[in-house]
Amino acid sequence: EAFRAYKKALEVDPSFSVASLRLALLFESQKNWELVLENLNDAVKRDSRFAPAYRELFYYYFFRAKFTEAEEQLNKYISNSDQDIQHEHLYAQLCWARKDFDCAINRAEKVVSAMGERTKPKVLKLLADSYFQKGDYANAKKYMDWFLKREKKEDITSNDYKLLADILAKSGGTGDEVMEAYMKGAALDSLLTSKVDFLKKGAEAFKAAGDRVREGDIRSEIIRLKGANSG
Repeated sequence: EAFRAYKKALEVDPSFSVASLRLALLFESQKNWELVLENLNDAVKRDSRFAPAYRELFYYYFFRAKFTEAEEQLNKYISNSDQDIQHEHLYAQLCWARKDFDCAINRAEKVVSAMGERTKPKVLKLLADSYFQKGDYANAKKYMDWFLKREKKEDITSNDYKLLADILAKSGGTGDEVMEAYMKGAALDSLLTSKVDFLKKGAEAFKAAGDRVREGDIRSEIIRLKGANSG
């Protein structure tokens, strides 16, 4: 019904690019990527200044690691949109994906300067990871702490605690603090296999650090979890 309604709308008004965008989103829900791209391109052909379609095209190419095409669409989105500091975060995402962490930090710090305490948690996490990748562990810790303070508890993932554990291990955190991060991360996984896989990463990290006691503690927890769920 939705498909027919959007097609009918385009017959009535061929310039109604919103219908093409909604068709693209409809096919996205079906994971029909060929028709997603076809309809997004159709949307900007119908209206070359239709910013929402350029934003979707940016993400289409971004998630396929086609960063040159993604940047082209991002620039079109920005040039056809009202000025917004959040555009810097979109660019920071692109820089981060390209492993250009200097660029990612520069762009994301502009958002922080403009937004202050209203900075979105995803910007703070991007900065935490970018500083970590650069070896600036003090700033990585600062932004990771800020992220965990600002993000909704239900939206924090085990991978967030993995990043925290990695940062703590490099920024002077105690073994107990690192252990706590792994335990909190494991607690967020509902599947036993996911819990075990996550804890194995912790065990390997402690092994690499030469902390055989805590490595043993984590491996004991893995055995306990498996035993508790064997029946």
